[in-house]
This record gives sequence, C-alpha cells and structure tokens, in this order.
Amino acid sequence: MDPSGAHLGYHRGEMSRFNGYGLDVSDMVLLDLTSALDEKIPALANVYGGMLNLILQGSDATFQKAKNELLDQLSICVNRCLDEIYAPERVAKKSRMARKTDA
Repeated sequence: MDPSGAHLGYHRGEMSRFNGYGLDVSDMVLLDLTSALDEKIPALANVYGGMLNLILQGSDATFQKAKNELLDQLSICVNRCLDEIYAPERVAKKSRMARKTDA
C-alpha cells in the first residue's frame, strides 16, 4: 500500500461505483475511512480560514504551536472516524455485504 495516500482518490471513485457490493471487507473499510475523513477534514481547514497552508506562516514558535494544534485535531478526527467505521452495527453490515458477495 502506498503510504502517501495518493491512491485513495482513485480507489474512492472506483469503490463507490459498487455501492459496497463486490468489495472485500478491507476495501469497504478503506472506503468508509476515506468518506469519513472527507467529511471531517474541511472542519480542520476552517480553523485556518479554510487554508491549511496558513500554518506555515509566522515564527518558528508560531508554526510549532499551530502545527501541534493541527496534529492534535487531526488525531482526534482520525480516532472519531475509526470509532464510526468500527461501530458494531457498521461492522455487522460490512460482514453481511461481504457474505452476499461471496455467495
């Protein structure tokens, strides 16, 4: 897997065409995670006036503070996304869908 995440845009488009059917569970989890992050990342950008590159401005101390705040918020965002996609009802739904495609 490409650690840069560059492949996610392609997979997001390809996987969404199947509406979850014909995918294995790992593909469904990846699609769920990218969708959840797509919904939450813009909220992080709003903190910086909609432009994440604004954290690169300012002194070293200002940059470090803004970077650390952004990384803390991103960590919270990712954890919330993981909590959502691994909620028992979502896992059960993915399992049912995977069983249907195996049949």
